[in-house]
Amino acid sequence: MPEDITSRLDTLRGRQLTAWQSGEWLQVESLIQSEGELLTDDEVLELIYVEIMLRSEHGDACAIDEYLRRFPQFTESLRRLFAIHQALEANS
Repeated sequence: MPEDITSRLDTLRGRQLTAWQSGEWLQVESLIQSEGELLTDDEVLELIYVEIMLRSEHGDACAIDEYLRRFPQFTESLRRLFAIHQALEANS
């Protein structure tokens, strides 16, 4: 991944984490809107996964149906992402 994309993604993930740590459940859509540039599909999927992880850490159950409604353009990717997440959760 090019350095500028990595840096941008690190910044966005940092904003997500900081917001959640301060009690603001910042959704990916809000984060995307605040970003001046268009994000790649991979960047959006990364931010979605960070949100899922943060929600899990805060005891909030994540349902795939919610994410499929919010991000219908990523149906197949979200199905894979949730399968991986469930497998990881089962092993921890």
